[in-house]
Amino acid sequence: MASISAFRLHAWLGLVFSLLLWAVFLSGTLLVFGDQADKAVYPQTRANSAPAALVSFGQVYDAAKASAPNTQIVSIRRVTKAGRADQVVIKTPDGGTQHLWIDPATGDAAGTTPTMGPRRLLHDLHSHLFIYNTFGAYLVTGLSVVLAVSIFTGLASNRWFSGNWFPKLSLKGSRRALWRALHRILAITSLPFLIAITLTGAYYLLADPLNLWGRLPAAEPAAERAAALPEGFDGAQLDRAVSVALTSFPELAIHQISLPTWRGDGIKFDGQASAAMVGDVANRVTVDPVTLDVLGRYRAEDLSAARRITEAVDLLHSGHWGGRAVQVIWFAFGLMGTMLAFTGALLCTRSLRRNPASAASASSRALPMSLPRNLLGWPWVSLLFLAIIALASSLSIKLIASREDGQKSAQLPTALATGAGPGIEVSSEEGPGK
Repeated sequence: MASISAFRLHAWLGLVFSLLLWAVFLSGTLLVFGDQADKAVYPQTRANSAPAALVSFGQVYDAAKASAPNTQIVSIRRVTKAGRADQVVIKTPDGGTQHLWIDPATGDAAGTTPTMGPRRLLHDLHSHLFIYNTFGAYLVTGLSVVLAVSIFTGLASNRWFSGNWFPKLSLKGSRRALWRALHRILAITSLPFLIAITLTGAYYLLADPLNLWGRLPAAEPAAERAAALPEGFDGAQLDRAVSVALTSFPELAIHQISLPTWRGDGIKFDGQASAAMVGDVANRVTVDPVTLDVLGRYRAEDLSAARRITEAVDLLHSGHWGGRAVQVIWFAFGLMGTMLAFTGALLCTRSLRRNPASAASASSRALPMSLPRNLLGWPWVSLLFLAIIALASSLSIKLIASREDGQKSAQLPTALATGAGPGIEVSSEEGPGK
């Protein structure tokens, strides 16, 4: 009897949420190789080859200023991958933001690209469904609860691990039997991945309400000056600051430099050192752009336990914790999750087509709800969600085009809100969602 109740609840969740889960799974799967998608679409992001020697960050700064003289340089990011150009985030006079790409071998500017590229589109769909407020983020992270209940009820309805989880796939039987067999095989094969995604998703759901992010240590304020950067600041001054940072933290491999955006701010040098399972922001040196004094320094080992957990959760969720091999594995598991949601929706709709009345009745008995029985039995309830998402997407993209592109439109309680993970810009001070 318990297995029947578990199956009914499992089927009801499939009826309502399967298509929504499919959209989130698919976008997250493609996002694993989001940088490669940008590289495929925008030739400006590609460098000619893997150079034997890299130009200095100061040379990159000067090249960016020469290529876009009337802009403000916000940050410089060096992705240590063959064939990848250095990314410079620039703010244009009209308040918009663009990416300027510099060849790390020659220091030549390759051109600009918009911030709303393929990776950003996938990221915004996956993290908050193009709904640029906390509702969109909570809608996505709330699916972790749906996944958790689906995993539990799916195992319970099949007598946990004593059931037939690997039925024979046969094209000679009915299509329903084929989809059911495939659904079970995908579920048990991707179970470790589904558990990891569910736990990390639940962490993002609870991180804001429970203040789980963990703060990064603050640096001392820089010396007062008339502007964000001192007059005459150039690449040579930046290279001197780089030298000071590396002298203070010799093990630091600098991946990103964040230039000051206000008069009391310092230059932040982020990157990797000895700790594993942390993003670049976990290791930092802050240098005064005028006096070149070290205003602050911390390494991943100095961070609080809460912050170290956040860093690890970010990498685990995104699949950026073990190089290309893990990315391929995460991509494959993500495709399984996508197919799992699809086959679940297909099985639910086929059940309704065969016997709409009994399927609706069984689904409505799964939960003690006062909702109309015909609504609970309707397999395309999640289409309503997707229609709302499509409308919100078109409106949000128009909003992005009209507002300052570099300005955040919401504080999103999800790690992917800032694209945390190697090779992705991270500027969060308190947490990935901040």
